[in-house]
Amino acid sequence: MDTGYEMLFERTVRSFLDDKAYNIAGQAHNERARREWYRKILKMVSKRIDLIDANATHKERIEFWCGRLLDLTSQKRLDEQSFLLYLLLLVRALLGYPGFAAPAYFRPPGEPPKTFDDAETSQETYDKKSVTGIRRRLIAQLRAENLNDFQIALVLNTTEYRVKRLRSEL
Repeated sequence: MDTGYEMLFERTVRSFLDDKAYNIAGQAHNERARREWYRKILKMVSKRIDLIDANATHKERIEFWCGRLLDLTSQKRLDEQSFLLYLLLLVRALLGYPGFAAPAYFRPPGEPPKTFDDAETSQETYDKKSVTGIRRRLIAQLRAENLNDFQIALVLNTTEYRVKRLRSEL
């Protein structure tokens, strides 16, 4: 590994967690410790994602990829190659790039071709896995029960503005 890797690791983690990550450079070579620090960062990031003022579809995609990263960090062994690729997909979602061009991926002979989009990232997948998708379904349910936007905002502990934005995207 690079001689400056340990300090890069510490500086990166401290840029998110401040003094909680003070003097952790020696943990850079311990896979379990790295996985735990990544998990702490991703939990903080997922809380901040909720504050992003974006349309529901964009927010759901961001939440989806952050959730996939959290899932990776909860495994016994961290697959750092997959982690890096999911991290790049999270960055892509944060920047608001549109959907995939649906490239075909490797398949065994005789199996019909699938696309990455079909396999893992359909809109239904985003809706099921994201907090924003759940909020949208709850808003639709509460509207069916004749609650107004203010009452729904109180139930969901959010602002009336957010409720109106989510409702307008249903």
